[in-house]
Amino acid sequence: MTLTYTLDVDWDGDGTLDGVNEATRMYKFTVDRGRDRTIGSPGSGFEKPNVGKMIIELDNHDGRYDPWNSGGALYGNIRPGRKCLLSFEQSGSTDSYPLFTGFISDIRPYGYKERANLIAEDGAGWLNSRYPNIALMPSTDVGGAIDAILTDLSYPYSTNIDKGIETIPYYWTTGANALSEIHKLANSDLGRFCVEADGTARFRNRHSSESVENTITEDLIGKNIYIPMPWDYSRSIVDIYIYPRIVGSSDSTLWTLRDEFTVSAGNTQEIWCQYTYENQVVPADDVYISSWQPTTAFATTDIDLTAFSQDAKVNITNTTAGAETLTELIIKGTPIYSPDKSKITASSTDLNIPAVFVFDYPWLANVNTATSYASLLLNYLSDTKVYPEIWIYNRPDIIRTIDIEQRLRLVLDTFDIDQTFFVNKISFESGASAQELITKIKLHPMLQDVDDDVFILDSVTNGILDTNKLGF
Repeated sequence: MTLTYTLDVDWDGDGTLDGVNEATRMYKFTVDRGRDRTIGSPGSGFEKPNVGKMIIELDNHDGRYDPWNSGGALYGNIRPGRKCLLSFEQSGSTDSYPLFTGFISDIRPYGYKERANLIAEDGAGWLNSRYPNIALMPSTDVGGAIDAILTDLSYPYSTNIDKGIETIPYYWTTGANALSEIHKLANSDLGRFCVEADGTARFRNRHSSESVENTITEDLIGKNIYIPMPWDYSRSIVDIYIYPRIVGSSDSTLWTLRDEFTVSAGNTQEIWCQYTYENQVVPADDVYISSWQPTTAFATTDIDLTAFSQDAKVNITNTTAGAETLTELIIKGTPIYSPDKSKITASSTDLNIPAVFVFDYPWLANVNTATSYASLLLNYLSDTKVYPEIWIYNRPDIIRTIDIEQRLRLVLDTFDIDQTFFVNKISFESGASAQELITKIKLHPMLQDVDDDVFILDSVTNGILDTNKLGF
C-alpha cells in the first residue's frame, strides 16, 4: 500500500494554502497531538492539553528553506505563523486524511544547504499564545464561554462546541492564555476539549455519547502494548474547591486614579484600570466612570471607557488648545466576588500511600455538585484501572479515522481487556522512510464503560448527580 503525502503551506501569508506540495522533499516526520496523561501527578488534577507539534525534515540542497537565501524561491516568505497542512492518501483512493493542521513556528536549515527542519504547532499552540479579554458574561454555560473565547480571538479553523450542562452564574476571562481558560472551563463541567487533526476546536460536554469510532484488536498491534502500573493513576483523596459568587453593590468603587497625569493638546492617553474590591481582583458588571476632573475649568477633555471582565480601557482625549492634567478618575460598577472559598474532601483507605487529586477550577460554585463530584471521582480514581498505550505499524487504513478524544474499543485477550476508552494522545512517526508509518496511541478509561453513557446534573435539584448515567 503506497502512501502519497501532501505538505501544503501558505507561504505568502494570504490565508490560503499555496497548493505546492513540499512533501516531495520530505525525508521523515513526527507528529504529537493530545495530552500525555489525563490524570496529573499526585497533588494536581486533570492535565492540561499539550500543544500539538509537527517536525518535518526537508531536502534543502538548493537553499529553498533558508530565509537568508535571496535567490531562493521562497525568499521573503519564510517566517513563523504561516498555515500548513500535512495529509496523506492511500493508493487506489482519492480521499485525503489530515495528520496535522497548524502554523509554522520555526524553520531551521542545517548543514551546508543540505536539510532543514520545519517545526509547526497546531490550533492548541495558537490558543496557547493568545490572551482573550471579553466582557463579563452573566448566566452562561461552559460551551457558550468557550465559544465566546474562540470568537473573541477569531480562531482560524472550524469549531464544534457542545452546549455545557451546568449554568455558570458569571464567566470572565482571568488573564490566562486561551488554552488555559478553555481547559479550566471544560474540566469544571467534566467535559473534554481538544483540537482535532483538521484544526477543528472541539468541546464535548459530559452528556456526549458518540458511537465507538473504531475497534482495535490485539492482532493489529501484536505485543506492542504498554500498561502503566496500577498505582500511577490511582488517588485516595479527592479535594473539590467551590467558589460561591456574591454580587456586590451596583455603585461600588472598583478603581481610583492615584497619580495625576498630563495629556498634551490634541493627544490621547490610554490607560488600563484593573478592578479591585475588598482587596481582591474581581470581575465587574455595569462598569462606568463615576467622576473625573481635569485641572482647567470647563475643559472639553473626552473620556471613553471600554469595559472587559476584570479591567477597563480608558482613552482620555484632550481636545483643548493646551495641556490638560487629569486629577481625578473614579470607576464604579457591580463587583462579582468569592469571599468564602470552600472545599469538599472525599477519601479512601484503598491505597497504602495517600495520593491527592485536586479539582480546583473557579467555575464550580455549587456545594451539592461538588459533593457529587467528590464521590464520583473518588470511586473512579481509587479503583484500579488500565491506561493502555499501543503501537500500530503500517496501518493507515485504521489510523486515518482515529482522532484525540474519540471513543475507541480496545480488545486485548492477553490482558483480558475488552473495553471502551477515550484517545488522549496520538503520535505519528515515519520509519526508515515515509512509507513506514508508526502510530502510538494513549488511552484513558471512561468513568463508566457503558455504551450509552451520559452524565446528568439536574439544576432543578440543585446539582444532584445521577451517577448511573455518566460519560466522561
